[in-house]
Amino acid sequence: MPLSVGRKQQYFPCSNTATDPSEEFRISPEDYAAAEDAGTVIGVFHSHPDANSRPSPRYLAMCEATELPWHILSWPEGDFRTIVPTGNTPLLKRPFVHGAWDCWQVCADWCKREFGLEFEAGYLRLSA
Repeated sequence: MPLSVGRKQQYFPCSNTATDPSEEFRISPEDYAAAEDAGTVIGVFHSHPDANSRPSPRYLAMCEATELPWHILSWPEGDFRTIVPTGNTPLLKRPFVHGAWDCWQVCADWCKREFGLEFEAGYLRLSA
């Protein structure tokens, strides 16, 4: 994780705790908490071993959800890409991403836009 610590930026390594780390990525919650204790998280950095740096729909959704830039490095090719949240996820024609851009989130986003209502984070979703 890239962090801002005082007037400096530094890298804070985090473990990938995904069930299949070669196919997806999940930051260890303990590592993320430790990163937040060490400084201000200013982005998410991860690599795509033996693949290009093109973000999946899930990564685009999670970039929006975290409201942080995501930096993707293709290894060993060395291709590097940064995606940034737009803050304007459309309600219609967004790709379905379970846990990020799913039916529940469309309803929550609509309530926020139309009525200013925000729901507690961490709504429990069943696994896909």
